[in-house]
Amino acid sequence: MSRPTNRRLPGEQHWTHLALRACLQVALHRENFLKTITKQLEVDPDLEADLTAKPDEADGADAQDLIDSEIAEALRKAFDRYGTGPVHSAALGASDKFHIAADQAYMLLRLCRAIRTEDRLQAIAAPNALTIVEGTVDEHHLPWSFVSSFLPGWRCTQRYVNESERIFVADMVHVGSKHPRYSMTSILGMRNPILLSMEEADEVPEPIASAVTLRLKLAPPDRTLLMWMIAIRHPDTPRAEIDRLRRRLPSKKALSEMREDMLLAAFRAPTARDTVRALKAAAQPVPPPSGTGLRLVDLVGYGAAKTTALQIVEDLQAWKRGELPWSDVTRGLLLYGPPGTGKTELARAMAREPGINFVAGNHTTWQAAGHLGEALKAMDRTFLEARAKTPCILWIDEIDSFGSRTASSTQNRSYDTKFINGLLAHLDGITERDGVVILGACNHPQMLDEAIKRAGRFDHHAYIGLPDREDLAVILRQHLGEDLPEADLQRLAVRAYGRSGADCAGAIRVARSNARGRRRPLEERDLEAALGGTGARLTEEQIAMTAYHEAGHAIVATALRLGVPSSLRIDDNGGLFSITDEVHPHTPEDHHRFRAVDLAGRAAERLAFGRVGFGAGGEAGSDIAKATLRALREELSYGTGSNGNVYFCEHVDTHMLLGLPRTMRDHVQRRVDEALTFATEILEANRAHLDSLAANLIAYRIVADEELHIFLDPVVLPGEVPQ
Repeated sequence: MSRPTNRRLPGEQHWTHLALRACLQVALHRENFLKTITKQLEVDPDLEADLTAKPDEADGADAQDLIDSEIAEALRKAFDRYGTGPVHSAALGASDKFHIAADQAYMLLRLCRAIRTEDRLQAIAAPNALTIVEGTVDEHHLPWSFVSSFLPGWRCTQRYVNESERIFVADMVHVGSKHPRYSMTSILGMRNPILLSMEEADEVPEPIASAVTLRLKLAPPDRTLLMWMIAIRHPDTPRAEIDRLRRRLPSKKALSEMREDMLLAAFRAPTARDTVRALKAAAQPVPPPSGTGLRLVDLVGYGAAKTTALQIVEDLQAWKRGELPWSDVTRGLLLYGPPGTGKTELARAMAREPGINFVAGNHTTWQAAGHLGEALKAMDRTFLEARAKTPCILWIDEIDSFGSRTASSTQNRSYDTKFINGLLAHLDGITERDGVVILGACNHPQMLDEAIKRAGRFDHHAYIGLPDREDLAVILRQHLGEDLPEADLQRLAVRAYGRSGADCAGAIRVARSNARGRRRPLEERDLEAALGGTGARLTEEQIAMTAYHEAGHAIVATALRLGVPSSLRIDDNGGLFSITDEVHPHTPEDHHRFRAVDLAGRAAERLAFGRVGFGAGGEAGSDIAKATLRALREELSYGTGSNGNVYFCEHVDTHMLLGLPRTMRDHVQRRVDEALTFATEILEANRAHLDSLAANLIAYRIVADEELHIFLDPVVLPGEVPQ
């Protein structure tokens, strides 16, 4: 199979000779077309001319002959002046004929540089020819370039048509699909020349690969190409000015690394000088990813995820130095956990390490590129960019947006399957990605296709949860900097417990803003208020009921030895009970005890006030919801329900309860009610401790650590003797 080459052969004309011919063909054809329309309107002013219609064939033939003679004369003059060497872009002349959009001109000139000569162009147009165009290609501009400039009079088609002057154009992503026009048999069975576009790193499938006669590689832009674009977009620019501007263009390396959208945006400038200025600005190095600026080693609250990230960075740096083979480097790390826990910050911190680059992409931005083919191309470009910047962290945020091929609806399954398969091909390294480690992040890993999560694609999976109190104290200090040097960060960390690092950063910004609004320095009370306050928005009755509710959780959890309660707090939003070293349920008895802890707050309210508030319910994460889900799992997932050793499903939801048979619903209800009764019995046995703990929480709004243990150490189960 032929390989793409842009190397100019000895005695071969420079590609700018072909560019001159192509640009003049577009301009003169358009000029003649407009003259024809104008003439028709002069004859019949009421004529509604169809600007897409072709002129009379005889007139069209005469016009093309005239165009050919003008182009031939221009090419002769160019050869007389420049020989086979590069043609100056000023050869296009100063006129207003070149009404070509920047993206069209860019595509046309890149093709000219890849094709190079008329002989190679004729080879592309020969019967049975099959040409591959490698690089990012617009599906509309590729056929436009051929029918408007390279092959005037020809037409592009996407159907099986054995007619002369027809060229079949398609994107390689469609080849081999179920659609009849893109089947291998249909494509290879036609005599028409074939033009297939593909991303640079993609593999050509067989038997297409064996039939390829020519491969064209669309190389990154250089100064010559850009000066031709400037001449097309700003034809009135004098030659001397063009020469001066050429010297001010970015370097070849900078141009090769420039994003295509940034390059094309520069050509919206009103003058040639402004265009060059915009190109220079676009070529400036991209600053490192924004964030707190903390080094990876200084991040807290990440647990095993940070350990794995440090090892990946160390391995990438060793690979770059040639001390570690790529086969020994971790291929990918999947981060999952609640929103705001710092998954993106971890990736950015890895990229801030010496010698590590950062590229980001996600399902949403790739899909925004257009239909499936364009979305896959956008994905390809992201991976190509990462491979050009090794060693590199490629960050795919919200990777659970891809979903699962098995969970997709029938209507979308074909699309989702192809999109996920495109991602899998990159994760597998079918196109080599040495030096690129993939970091993915999601909130719901259970929604992700199992094939994406497997080893070899994501070797490590790491949960990033909400930070504990010790980590929160460090996070608060990191974001406070030198402010509040005497602040009781451990106390503030209790206020912050249950919040993410991002929540803490946001609270500090709010506190600083409030202090500025009062025209005074930041104070500890500002931060305390921003972290939720001390219950000032609650009534005395609400505070009392909240205190008993949280104290009830702590006493029942202690009695059942399901963990170590670490803090209770009341703020403007209600209360929070925090526990560490929590055990995990393994038996039906364990689930019963956990349900008792879930419902202990409600039991304490009823015991102290003779009624309950809404604090135990109302949300998917509420106490009642958690107790109900535990009972549902026993009924539907663990084989310990009313139907015995039967498995129904893996994932349960409270909405499923309404669809269950009455007997199963009653069984779930009975489990929940029994847990509430059990919690009430424990609280009755520890009523004095419940009252004293609640009273202390009402008075101080926070009870934590050793102070909390003073109230909980005497707690016992019903019938036990206090130690």
